[in-house]
Amino acid sequence: MEKITGIIKRISVETVFTQNILKINTENNKTLANVKKYINIGWPAKNKLPENLLPFYDKRNSLSVEENIVSYNDRMIIPDNLQRAALSILHRGHPGIVAMKSISKRYLWWPGINMDCERIVKSCLSCQENRPKEIETCIYPWTVPVDPWYRIHIDYTGPIDGLLWLVVVDSHSKWVEVVPTLHATSATLIKSLNIIFSKFGLPYQIVSDNGPQFISEKFKTFCRSNGIKYITSTPYHSRTNGLAKRTIRTIKDKYLRSKNITDISERLCQVLFSYRNTIHSATQRTPSEIIFGYKIRNVLDNIKPSITNNRNQSTLKQEKYKNLHTKFREFALNEHVWVWNYHTKKYTLGKVKKRTGPLSYFIEIQGNLVRKHADHLRSAKDYSERANDSLDYGYPMSRANQEDNKADKINPE
Repeated sequence: MEKITGIIKRISVETVFTQNILKINTENNKTLANVKKYINIGWPAKNKLPENLLPFYDKRNSLSVEENIVSYNDRMIIPDNLQRAALSILHRGHPGIVAMKSISKRYLWWPGINMDCERIVKSCLSCQENRPKEIETCIYPWTVPVDPWYRIHIDYTGPIDGLLWLVVVDSHSKWVEVVPTLHATSATLIKSLNIIFSKFGLPYQIVSDNGPQFISEKFKTFCRSNGIKYITSTPYHSRTNGLAKRTIRTIKDKYLRSKNITDISERLCQVLFSYRNTIHSATQRTPSEIIFGYKIRNVLDNIKPSITNNRNQSTLKQEKYKNLHTKFREFALNEHVWVWNYHTKKYTLGKVKKRTGPLSYFIEIQGNLVRKHADHLRSAKDYSERANDSLDYGYPMSRANQEDNKADKINPE
């Protein structure tokens, strides 16, 4: 029975967050149906509303409906029958209470969601069993670099499931890399760092404790040859490298809590994905957003109406409206046209030799071939007929025309 229940739960969690399923469940939810109605027609007096609508009334000025999904600011409102599955997704990677609330603030809302996040973490056996003890105070105050990947902190931890972990933390973005290895020698350290540096480049500074692989001559030579300043913590005071120590504790705790995932690599990947996509208290941004310059896609993004698609539709409508009021110009092969000259701010006579695109043409002007947009052309049919279709009127090309043509000139094949 437990096996069947687990399968059903897993399927519901994996499939719940698509727009279509959220739309269907929103439409079938009486509370959200009333919320949508009042968003469209206006809200009645507060004392005339049932109790289940009062939390929505308090936020009525921030509620909206898009593609039949109700949202509070930029957060999708989840019907009550999907909230348990939503909490399961929010708790992937076993974030703590603060981190779980931080993730929810970017994606989801319903009345009481903060209390539900607290309840999930407090009732999670893995979270409580692996909760870290209280840390000591007075950590060495490193200055925060102004750029990502300027100073990194490194350390080893383990063994964990038979492997040692090399943990690398970027001091600016708090981005974390974890490389599981069998050994913690200078050679494996350098090999692991080279893999990481191939993705992010060389840092300016590396901070570590006084482990034998870190203070070896081989590693010092590696740093010198790459122009990296190497800094070690005070002997017998590893907390000088506190950033690495704290990060190791956080990643290790999340990993140990995720006992439901048996594959070691998959478990570590999920923990790192959750950590990198969670807003950090020190930066108020996610590590991924700082290091890459954009928010990496999360499974919860599946429920958000496509902003890009909406913008594209809006752009198409604007272009369609503009085209209704704009004359579409086309020119035939060998047709005489007036060509706008940006230097003289006047038109020069030319002939169409080839169409290169919907609105682009090769134009011959006094023996030179130039490429012009249709916006820079107008028909010279009436004039050329009166001039007996002659493009050469015996006048030399002006210096301005020469300069304009030189910029657009195409070498004929």
